[in-house]
Amino acid sequence: MRFQREATTAEIAVALLDEMRHHDVCDALEAIRVPTLVLTNRYDPVVDPRHSREVASLVPGAVLHVLDGNEHEPFIRDSGNVVDAILDFVADRPLSEAAPPARTPPVSALSRREREVLQLLAAGQSNKAIARDLGIVVATVERHVASIYRKLGARGRADAALAAVALGLVTVPSR
Repeated sequence: MRFQREATTAEIAVALLDEMRHHDVCDALEAIRVPTLVLTNRYDPVVDPRHSREVASLVPGAVLHVLDGNEHEPFIRDSGNVVDAILDFVADRPLSEAAPPARTPPVSALSRREREVLQLLAAGQSNKAIARDLGIVVATVERHVASIYRKLGARGRADAALAAVALGLVTVPSR
């Protein structure tokens, strides 16, 4: 996620994710006739691992392997696990058992005020602007933001904005 945060703005990341969600490749997946390994990270903050399960179920004979990482791009930080899984698959060695993926924390994990702060954060407002809009001091906003990051596993504003979309706290405008 750090790579994404440094590569673009929260608004563009949300727009790209929304665009990606509108592509349906199910018919193409059913036509794949080669050994296929589908990798996902258990704590991917952008794409729910359930979608990887769906992809694996649509590719005939595909193997799903859930890594214990928390990156959307596993090659950036979790590369050792990714490479090991690929080598095991190619060498026809058994992959380690994977537990079911974790779910996105429910919106109820956030307090009412944290949800308000997250909505404004996802809209691109600074901590100072959030404090002004909510009638609180910047230090209180910073405490709420830190709590939001901890509860959502977010590493920054872009992560938090994507989580706000996933939790249904904000909507991505249609084009």
